[in-house]
Amino acid sequence: MNDASITYFPVSNGDMYHIRLNDDTDIIIDCNMTDDASDDSVADRYDVHGHLLRVLKKDGANPHVGAFVLSHADQDHCRQFSAVFYVGEPKDYTADDRKSGKIIIDELWFTPRLFSSVEEDLCEDAEAFQKEAKRRIRLYRSGRASRNEAGNRVRIIGYADSADLHGLSDIISVPGETVSVVNGKSHSGFSFFIHAPFKDDVDSADGERNAASLVLRASFGTQNTPEAAAVFFGGDAGCTVWEAIVKRSRNETLTWDIFTAPHHCSWSFFSALPYKENVSRRAIMTHLEG
Repeated sequence: MNDASITYFPVSNGDMYHIRLNDDTDIIIDCNMTDDASDDSVADRYDVHGHLLRVLKKDGANPHVGAFVLSHADQDHCRQFSAVFYVGEPKDYTADDRKSGKIIIDELWFTPRLFSSVEEDLCEDAEAFQKEAKRRIRLYRSGRASRNEAGNRVRIIGYADSADLHGLSDIISVPGETVSVVNGKSHSGFSFFIHAPFKDDVDSADGERNAASLVLRASFGTQNTPEAAAVFFGGDAGCTVWEAIVKRSRNETLTWDIFTAPHHCSWSFFSALPYKENVSRRAIMTHLEG
């Protein structure tokens, strides 16, 4: 059994992470890959797709990942999704898909905001993700045994007042819950504690998509230490979301060893006030950037 690991890809790729559990289960959170990433002459890019094809496990000759988690549907969190990941029935995966390096996603995670009526300005990759999510939901509703097969599994994180979620309680997890089952398998040394999105942010007609970001606290354990490390992943959740998280959470779910400031370390994580109205915090940001 190997040690668990997290790969943080270079910032020019956006907030994108690859978690490998100690049983070699792979989890990818978000993606932001570019057309020029495989060009060695472009110094500030990294070929994440090539990296994944080298390290991910293969089912036969087909590359696959245990779970793909989309924090929210902004383009810089799902760019190149449809070019890198396979969408559609697993049985329809072709030799051309394999040649182009399409990665099969065993289990798809996302928030119900993806189905909100206000999500009308999705980029092409987000639309592709949404289409695949809807395919898996339809399959789940059908009750067919294939809904539990790799390439068809699905988990929804968060709740909303939406008819689209009726009858899906078995695959919905909400803030305050701990999830240790990934890709149909229970993991004794790993779990996600769900902090957000909150229902009010998911349902808000005038709220920002960022506020409905998935916020997860990953806990990694060893045989002798139930929690050896804790890591936060927060999408683009802003200051008001984090204030609510702190207010609603138990202290033990707020500790961390690694915390990447959400929204690419932007001002909105540090303060709900407009940038120009908070001189003291602006000075802090200037110091950090310097």
